[in-house]
Amino acid sequence: MGKYTKDVKEAFFKLFWSYLGLIAVLWVLANLHILIPPLRDNKIIAFIPEITSVSQLAFSLPAVAMYILILITAIAGYAMGKQVLDQFSELFKQKLEAAKFKEGSISKRIKGKAQVKLDDSYYDALVKLTASRLDILAVLDNEERVTGVLTSHDVLTYLEQQVKSKTRSDEPVAEDDILKATPVSTRYSTNPVTVNENEDLKKAFHLMINRGFNKLVVVDNDNKFKGTIDIMDIVSEIYDHNE
Repeated sequence: MGKYTKDVKEAFFKLFWSYLGLIAVLWVLANLHILIPPLRDNKIIAFIPEITSVSQLAFSLPAVAMYILILITAIAGYAMGKQVLDQFSELFKQKLEAAKFKEGSISKRIKGKAQVKLDDSYYDALVKLTASRLDILAVLDNEERVTGVLTSHDVLTYLEQQVKSKTRSDEPVAEDDILKATPVSTRYSTNPVTVNENEDLKKAFHLMINRGFNKLVVVDNDNKFKGTIDIMDIVSEIYDHNE
C-alpha cells in the first residue's frame, strides 16, 4: 500500500509540473506572436483577467494546456497499456510452448456439430447459431464438404444493413422475413481455414493462436465436415495433463 501511495504521489507531481510547464510554454508562444493571430487578437489563448464568455474560458491558456496534457497522458497510457498487453501475450505463448501436450489427435475434443447448407436461409443459420451457442457454422455443399463458414456477425451485419435500407425507403420491416428470404449462398466466407481431424493437439493449438481463431472447423481427409473445436477445450486439455 505504501509503494502504491508513493507511486500515486509521484505521478500526481509529474502531471502537475508538466501542466505548469505547458502553461509557461503557451504563454511564451503567445507573447512571441507565434500563436494563431485571430485567436491571439481575440484574447482567447491568453491569460484573461476578465472572462466574459464560455468560449473564452474553454480556450483560455490554462484550459488549452489542460487539453494538451490530457491528450499526451491518454497517448502515453495507451502505449503503456499496449506494451503490457503485448508482454502478457508473449509470456502466455511462452508458457504454452513449455507445456506438455497430451498425445493424440483433436478428434476427441470435437464438440460442435452445427452446420448449414448453401440453400438454407439466414433464418435457419441464426436458429442453429443460437441453439448451438456457437458463433460460427460450417457451410456445406450437397456432398457434405466444407465450402465456407458463416458467423453470427455475418448474419447480424447483413440484417442491420437490410433493415436500414428498407427504413430509408419507407418499406415495412420484418426481420424474420428478411432472414427467411436470404439463402446462405448470398454471403458467407469462402476458403475457410480448417483443421484435419487427425491433426495433433499441439499443431491445432498453434494454428489457432497464430491466426487469432478461438474456433476451427474440423474436416476429414475428404474435406467433409466432422465438427467444430474450441481453443478452450485444447487449453483445458493442456492444463489437465500438466497438473
